[in-house]
Amino acid sequence: MGRLLLSIAVGLVAGAGAPEQAPPSPSPEAAPPAASSSPAEGPRRLPADAKVYVAPYDNGFETYLVAALKKKQVPVVVLNRREGADFQIAGIADSKDPSVGRKLLYLWQTGPDEVATMSVWDLHTGTVVYAYATRKKNSAHGKQSSAESLAKHLKAHIEGRE
Repeated sequence: MGRLLLSIAVGLVAGAGAPEQAPPSPSPEAAPPAASSSPAEGPRRLPADAKVYVAPYDNGFETYLVAALKKKQVPVVVLNRREGADFQIAGIADSKDPSVGRKLLYLWQTGPDEVATMSVWDLHTGTVVYAYATRKKNSAHGKQSSAESLAKHLKAHIEGRE
């Protein structure tokens, strides 16, 4: 114990005489680009009544997402083909059913765990205008809950509340 305290004290005294080093300055390459409002950059948010195409998800989640966009009254026009769309929505979605142990130990936790992401990008410029991810543990309505969460946040983004 005495040696440990002695080692700490010696380290503190040795460090006290050392000159302080300034934090490294960021390199010009690492700096984010300056914000510009050039028309080539595209919109900074998804405009109301935008034409969007929802790309297929691996597990058919796009069906839930399109239904949620309608249910939550998100102000977009959903197209079933990429042609004619100005924006594309894509992402991943995954469900994990609860284990038998979780069902037995925690009788109230019988719903699946849901994870879903959504990225919206401008098809003309390639700019990502919005992205969001949601995780629903013990989801009562499965994929529907995740899809409605994504739709609710997209609507808030379009309306300028997020």
